[in-house]
Amino acid sequence: MKRTDWPVVAVALALAFVLAAPADAQRRRDREVLEELETRVGVLEQQIRADNVVALINAQDELRREIQALRDAVERLDEDLRRNAELRRSQFAALEERLVAMEARGFTPAPAGPQDVTGQAPGDADDAAEDTVPGDQPTEAAEPAIEAGSQENYEQARELLGQAQYQAAGAEFLRYLEANPGGGLAANARYWLGETFYVQGQYQEAGAEFARVVSDYPDSNKLADSLLKLGYTQDELGDTETATATLERVRQDFAGADAANLATIRLAQIEARSR
Repeated sequence: MKRTDWPVVAVALALAFVLAAPADAQRRRDREVLEELETRVGVLEQQIRADNVVALINAQDELRREIQALRDAVERLDEDLRRNAELRRSQFAALEERLVAMEARGFTPAPAGPQDVTGQAPGDADDAAEDTVPGDQPTEAAEPAIEAGSQENYEQARELLGQAQYQAAGAEFLRYLEANPGGGLAANARYWLGETFYVQGQYQEAGAEFARVVSDYPDSNKLADSLLKLGYTQDELGDTETATATLERVRQDFAGADAANLATIRLAQIEARSR
């Protein structure tokens, strides 16, 4: 190379250096901008993740509060149902006892007794005789015992039941049924015999009598009540599944009747116990 060429080469190198410097600086700035952008994106992603976590945590806490509120409401409802069921049970028990007493006193009226020629009933004549001086009239023979299977026998049993003399009432109902199993009051007598066992807590015996009414007297006006009490006894004996089926039958077959309403209440009590 000629010595005269060095200045040209030097100028070319200087020009190349000058031109290359801005390109390097631009690349560095580009890298810096890119790194800054990546940093900002990373920060935003972290913030988004943090915000989502916080939102999820808040939503979870809100759900927990709502679930707890629902549990509290369910517990209060269960308690109210239990109290209402107990209240209704006591009310219906008291009402049933009153009905038993009322029916025992006058549900089946006794036939009017014959009058003697003086116009007095035999009881009145007896009362008048007690007021007379002994010896004025001959002493009457003792009144004969009530005939088994008669209407008087049934009425006596009902009266004893109304007086809460359950064992004596049961014995009279049984005496009636043994003497007159096909009588017009047989289904009623069988039902009330079951009641004498039920009120004494003898649920096995009571259930057998109620079941007899259902099977032997399907056309009786005591069918609905007997089915209802049969369901009660099955529940008392712990046979919840059979009791539920029996009470459901009462509710469906006798819709609108008092027995159906009582069956609905007992079913609600059974369901509440099973929770």
